[in-house]
Amino acid sequence: MSSLRTTALALTGFGVPATVASAEIRELSPGERLRRGLGAAGLGLLLAILTLPIPIVHFVFPLVALVGGLVLGVRRFGQGELFHRVEGPCPFCGRDGRWGLTHAPVKLPRELSCPACRKTLELEAPRTGG
Repeated sequence: MSSLRTTALALTGFGVPATVASAEIRELSPGERLRRGLGAAGLGLLLAILTLPIPIVHFVFPLVALVGGLVLGVRRFGQGELFHRVEGPCPFCGRDGRWGLTHAPVKLPRELSCPACRKTLELEAPRTGG
């Protein structure tokens, strides 16, 4: 069963002080990770089977679908944490809100764009000490 944990992350932008974002991170259980990985691999297998009777397409697409499904399955199996919610103010314009990372894998730093001021910022682990 997955669990949620809340952590503070830094929203940084070039030339402005960082702001603090609150992130809820969903930790996936081994069973959930396996289900996600097998689902992607199964989709690739299904697409490969469905395209076998199609002339010309059946020469290339089934192999591409199988390999793509396996690669996607391995990648999804390797994702142990997903963002559930990320909220905080933009360091440039101060707009407070959600940052649209729901179900995205946790990988920091992550480049974002503010929907209000359109400036590029980064979500990263908070800096310690100094």
